[in-house]
Amino acid sequence: SRGLGDVYKRQNLYSKGHLQEALSDTHRMLNTFPHSIALCNLAGACNMGLMKFDAAIGNYRKVIKINPDDAEAYYNMGVALAGMGDLSRAIEAYKQALNIMPNYAQASNNLGVALKDSGNPEAAIEAYKHVLMVQQDHDGAQSNLLDILTSYTPKNKNPHLIETVNQTINAVSYTHLRAHETREDL
Repeated sequence: SRGLGDVYKRQNLYSKGHLQEALSDTHRMLNTFPHSIALCNLAGACNMGLMKFDAAIGNYRKVIKINPDDAEAYYNMGVALAGMGDLSRAIEAYKQALNIMPNYAQASNNLGVALKDSGNPEAAIEAYKHVLMVQQDHDGAQSNLLDILTSYTPKNKNPHLIETVNQTINAVSYTHLRAHETREDL
Protein backbone atom coordinates (compact mmCIF):
# COMPACT_ATOMS: atom_id res chain seq x y z
CA SER A 1 0.00 0.00 0.00
CA ARG A 2 0.99 3.59 -0.51
CA GLY A 3 1.09 4.30 3.25
CA LEU A 4 3.45 1.41 3.94
CA GLY A 5 5.78 2.47 1.13
CA ASP A 6 5.85 5.98 2.58
CA VAL A 7 6.90 4.58 5.98
CA TYR A 8 9.77 2.69 4.33
CA LYS A 9 10.82 5.90 2.55
CA ARG A 10 11.01 7.70 5.92
CA GLN A 11 12.93 4.81 7.47
CA ASN A 12 15.38 4.99 4.57
CA LEU A 13 15.88 8.72 5.19
CA TYR A 14 16.49 7.93 8.88
CA SER A 15 18.97 5.15 8.00
CA LYS A 16 20.92 7.53 5.77
CA GLY A 17 21.19 10.07 8.61
CA HIS A 18 18.67 12.55 7.20
CA LEU A 19 16.99 12.78 10.59
CA GLN A 20 15.33 16.18 10.33
CA GLU A 21 13.87 15.41 6.90
CA ALA A 22 12.66 12.00 8.07
CA LEU A 23 11.14 13.57 11.18
CA SER A 24 9.35 16.31 9.23
CA ASP A 25 7.91 13.79 6.78
CA THR A 26 6.97 11.43 9.60
CA HIS A 27 5.10 14.22 11.41
CA ARG A 28 3.14 14.95 8.22
CA MET A 29 2.23 11.27 7.92
CA LEU A 30 1.22 11.12 11.60
CA ASN A 31 -1.45 13.73 10.80
CA THR A 32 -3.03 11.15 8.49
CA PHE A 33 -2.15 8.02 10.51
CA PRO A 34 -2.08 9.21 14.15
CA HIS A 35 -2.23 5.67 15.59
CA SER A 36 0.63 4.23 13.56
CA ILE A 37 3.07 2.55 15.93
CA ALA A 38 5.69 2.38 13.16
CA LEU A 39 5.47 6.14 12.57
CA CYS A 40 5.52 6.97 16.30
CA ASN A 41 8.60 4.76 16.77
CA LEU A 42 10.30 6.34 13.77
CA ALA A 43 9.55 9.84 15.07
CA GLY A 44 10.99 8.77 18.44
CA ALA A 45 14.14 7.41 16.81
CA CYS A 46 14.59 10.62 14.79
CA ASN A 47 14.10 12.75 17.89
CA MET A 48 16.61 10.61 19.78
CA GLY A 49 19.15 11.05 17.00
CA LEU A 50 18.55 14.80 17.13
CA MET A 51 19.00 14.71 20.93
CA LYS A 52 15.39 15.88 21.42
CA PHE A 53 14.80 13.54 24.34
CA ASP A 54 11.55 15.10 25.58
CA ALA A 55 9.98 14.78 22.14
CA ALA A 56 11.23 11.18 21.81
CA ILE A 57 9.69 10.31 25.18
CA GLY A 58 6.40 11.77 23.96
CA ASN A 59 6.58 9.57 20.86
CA TYR A 60 7.25 6.44 22.91
CA ARG A 61 4.46 7.31 25.36
CA LYS A 62 2.11 7.47 22.40
CA VAL A 63 3.25 3.99 21.30
CA ILE A 64 2.62 2.70 24.83
CA LYS A 65 -0.83 4.30 24.85
CA ILE A 66 -1.64 2.46 21.61
CA ASN A 67 0.00 -0.79 22.75
CA PRO A 68 0.73 -1.01 26.51
CA ASP A 69 2.65 -4.27 25.97
CA ASP A 70 5.28 -2.79 23.64
CA ALA A 71 8.53 -3.68 25.42
CA GLU A 72 10.63 -1.88 22.81
CA ALA A 73 8.79 1.40 23.43
CA TYR A 74 9.55 1.15 27.17
CA TYR A 75 13.17 0.31 26.35
CA ASN A 76 13.47 3.27 23.95
CA MET A 77 11.87 5.54 26.52
CA GLY A 78 14.47 4.33 29.02
CA VAL A 79 17.24 5.22 26.58
CA ALA A 80 15.78 8.72 26.15
CA LEU A 81 15.37 9.19 29.91
CA ALA A 82 18.94 8.05 30.51
CA GLY A 83 20.08 10.46 27.79
CA MET A 84 18.43 13.27 29.77
CA GLY A 85 20.15 12.06 32.94
CA ASP A 86 16.89 10.90 34.57
CA LEU A 87 18.25 7.57 35.75
CA SER A 88 15.47 6.73 38.22
CA ARG A 89 12.80 6.98 35.52
CA ALA A 90 15.06 5.20 33.02
CA ILE A 91 15.43 2.32 35.48
CA GLU A 92 11.64 2.09 35.79
CA ALA A 93 11.21 2.10 32.00
CA TYR A 94 13.80 -0.68 31.58
CA LYS A 95 12.10 -2.69 34.33
CA GLN A 96 8.76 -2.28 32.59
CA ALA A 97 10.28 -3.53 29.32
CA LEU A 98 11.63 -6.55 31.21
CA ASN A 99 8.25 -7.20 32.86
CA ILE A 100 6.80 -7.51 29.37
CA MET A 101 9.75 -9.35 27.81
CA PRO A 102 11.90 -10.96 30.56
CA ASN A 103 14.65 -12.12 28.18
CA TYR A 104 15.18 -8.69 26.58
CA ALA A 105 18.98 -8.73 26.91
CA GLN A 106 19.62 -5.14 25.82
CA ALA A 107 17.00 -3.77 28.24
CA SER A 108 18.63 -5.72 31.07
CA ASN A 109 22.08 -4.47 30.05
CA ASN A 110 20.89 -0.86 29.96
CA LEU A 111 19.18 -1.41 33.31
CA GLY A 112 22.57 -2.49 34.66
CA VAL A 113 24.26 0.61 33.27
CA ALA A 114 21.61 2.90 34.82
CA LEU A 115 21.85 1.08 38.16
CA LYS A 116 25.65 1.34 38.15
CA ASP A 117 25.53 5.01 37.20
CA SER A 118 23.04 5.68 39.99
CA GLY A 119 25.44 4.15 42.53
CA ASN A 120 24.02 0.63 42.89
CA PRO A 121 26.72 -1.71 41.55
CA GLU A 122 25.30 -4.78 43.32
CA ALA A 123 21.96 -4.44 41.51
CA ALA A 124 23.84 -3.69 38.27
CA ILE A 125 25.74 -6.98 38.64
CA GLU A 126 22.42 -8.83 38.92
CA ALA A 127 21.18 -7.15 35.73
CA TYR A 128 24.38 -8.06 33.87
CA LYS A 129 24.19 -11.60 35.20
CA HIS A 130 20.68 -11.85 33.78
CA VAL A 131 21.90 -10.60 30.38
CA LEU A 132 24.69 -13.15 30.29
CA MET A 133 22.39 -16.01 31.28
CA VAL A 134 20.11 -15.06 28.38
CA GLN A 135 22.87 -14.23 25.90
CA GLN A 136 26.31 -15.51 26.96
CA ASP A 137 28.19 -13.60 24.26
CA HIS A 138 26.67 -10.17 24.96
CA ASP A 139 29.79 -8.01 24.69
CA GLY A 140 28.24 -5.02 26.43
CA ALA A 141 27.28 -6.95 29.56
CA GLN A 142 30.67 -8.68 29.71
CA SER A 143 32.58 -5.41 29.49
CA ASN A 144 30.17 -3.66 31.87
CA LEU A 145 30.64 -6.42 34.43
CA LEU A 146 34.41 -6.14 34.12
CA ASP A 147 34.09 -2.35 34.40
CA ILE A 148 32.46 -2.79 37.80
CA LEU A 149 35.28 -5.10 38.85
CA THR A 150 37.99 -2.67 37.74
CA SER A 151 36.28 0.66 38.51
CA TYR A 152 34.33 0.11 41.68
CA THR A 153 36.17 -2.49 43.66
CA PRO A 154 39.66 -0.92 43.83
CA LYS A 155 38.16 2.38 45.01
CA ASN A 156 35.76 0.85 47.49
CA LYS A 157 37.78 -2.25 48.37
CA ASN A 158 34.43 -3.92 48.94
CA PRO A 159 35.14 -7.66 49.42
CA HIS A 160 31.45 -8.54 49.00
CA LEU A 161 31.31 -6.75 45.64
CA ILE A 162 34.53 -8.42 44.47
CA GLU A 163 33.16 -11.83 45.48
CA THR A 164 29.83 -11.16 43.73
CA VAL A 165 31.56 -10.17 40.49
CA ASN A 166 33.85 -13.21 40.66
CA GLN A 167 30.89 -15.55 41.31
CA THR A 168 29.01 -14.03 38.40
CA ILE A 169 31.96 -14.38 36.03
CA ASN A 170 32.50 -17.98 37.15
CA ALA A 171 28.80 -18.87 36.83
CA VAL A 172 28.52 -17.35 33.38
CA SER A 173 31.79 -18.93 32.25
CA TYR A 174 30.59 -22.33 33.49
CA THR A 175 27.22 -21.95 31.76
CA HIS A 176 28.93 -20.85 28.54
CA LEU A 177 31.41 -23.75 28.74
CA ARG A 178 28.60 -26.28 29.35
CA ALA A 179 26.61 -24.90 26.40
CA HIS A 180 29.71 -25.17 24.18
CA GLU A 181 30.40 -28.76 25.35
CA THR A 182 26.79 -29.72 24.70
CA ARG A 183 26.98 -28.38 21.13
CA GLU A 184 30.19 -30.35 20.53
CA ASP A 185 28.52 -33.53 21.80
CA LEU A 186 25.84 -33.23 19.11
